[in-house]
Amino acid sequence: MSSNNDSTGAEIQRLRKEIEDFTHIVSHDLNAPIRHVLQFSLLLEQRLSSREILTQEEQQFLEIISGAATRARNMIDALLGLSRSTSSDLNIEPLALNELLERVRSALNSEHPEKEIFIDYSDFSQTVDADRASLEIALKAIIDNCVCFCSDDSPAKISINIAEHNGHVQLDILDNGPGIPKKLAERVFQCFYQIDPDPEDADHVGIGLTLARRIAHRHNGNLTMEAKKEGADTDQVWPRLSLPLKAKAI
Repeated sequence: MSSNNDSTGAEIQRLRKEIEDFTHIVSHDLNAPIRHVLQFSLLLEQRLSSREILTQEEQQFLEIISGAATRARNMIDALLGLSRSTSSDLNIEPLALNELLERVRSALNSEHPEKEIFIDYSDFSQTVDADRASLEIALKAIIDNCVCFCSDDSPAKISINIAEHNGHVQLDILDNGPGIPKKLAERVFQCFYQIDPDPEDADHVGIGLTLARRIAHRHNGNLTMEAKKEGADTDQVWPRLSLPLKAKAI
């Protein structure tokens, strides 16, 4: 039995290495032409602008080229991050969720200086066995997604209810936005899917929830859209992250 387990483990490691190598090669080969598009579109814009011969419409064309190339580059980087989330080894250790959430709150406020973000969460005294780096990435991706759904005209208010259920810690992550339509509760986890994509937003490419769910699965947990908010429409749902208190990475 031990020999079979060792063989299976070695095969899993080999496949992970192949996937990681393939992703690195593809991302490098795709990034090179995109980098050239960005560099030469910027150079063209600078030269033509200095001659004052660019019309407003032509300026918009160059901005569209640059924005599309930037978005493509970010999508490639996101795919690389998704691959790493599956192939890299996890360092499982006891973690305090409150400490991780504080780090996420600080990071998001730094990344969104133009927006007020308030994140409140219930106190949870128990530790969770998890990989610190990947769990922080997952929490940040989930909460950042909530922030994006909040109105631009008012502060983003995130409320995280943390409780234990049958040996698992459950985080219901609610916000003051409209929530996710229940009919899209699974589709939002598809890679690059966005409910209301903003063509001018190159930073958000629709992979955050995909990445967060994959990280949850690697901890023998899950990420779903099942959380309910009191007083909200019953057809609207919010993220629910569930992790075993005593996890074994897969």
